[in-house]
Parts: sequence; structure tokens; C-alpha cells
Amino acid sequence: MAPSAASWVAVRSSNLRAVRYEPDQRRLFVEFVSGQVYGYLDVPSTVYDALLRAGSKGSYLARWIKPRYHYWRVRA
Repeated sequence: MAPSAASWVAVRSSNLRAVRYEPDQRRLFVEFVSGQVYGYLDVPSTVYDALLRAGSKGSYLARWIKPRYHYWRVRA
């Protein structure tokens, strides 16, 4: 299921365009500047909050989210 556009949060990043978090299902969605969207499962809200606070959101995603949470491509 693709996330709705209304709940996206734009981020300052050279690699990421926007993120969306669904706390009830613990799902994180990430839209890259390329237009690709990936969803990540069972992500705690603390990890989402840390992503938003990270100086480098792309580095945080690569180090703390991608290797730890199952993900799938939502949109190519």
C-alpha cells in the first residue's frame, strides 16, 4: 500500500526528498530525490525522530535503518 501524499514531511538532504511515518503500524516511508520510494517495517518512533534530527539524513538512513529493518520498493 502506498502512503498518501498529505502526510509527507520534506527534509533537507542531498539524497532524500521526504519521509512519512505511520506510528500505529511502525512503518517509515522514504522518498529519494530520484523519485523512488521505499517502505521500512517495524521502525520505532525513536528511530524516525532521530532521522529527522540527523545532520545527514542519507547517512543516518544508510547506517541505522537500511541494515536493520526489512524494506521494499513502493515506487520505482
